[in-house]
Amino acid sequence: MISSSSAGSVSASGLCRATSPPKAVVYSATGRDVEVVVVDGKEVVSRGELATMNEEAVWREAERRGHEVVARAGLTEKVKGRWPVM
Repeated sequence: MISSSSAGSVSASGLCRATSPPKAVVYSATGRDVEVVVVDGKEVVSRGELATMNEEAVWREAERRGHEVVARAGLTEKVKGRWPVM
């Protein structure tokens, strides 16, 4: 829902003007424009932050598992970056 308040307005989010707020959201919005997400009556994003889990822990786990998949596939040397990581 696009609100008429300054916190949720199309102009406050940096979106370009369109003929309708829904069009502006569909064609211009990103995840950074999201303030609240409710799923099955439970608020899962509040003030733009994930409210149901530790986002940093999720990213760490995803990175760890990604490295595991690459190693199992035998692709570690192929996906290695060109620049040394210090």
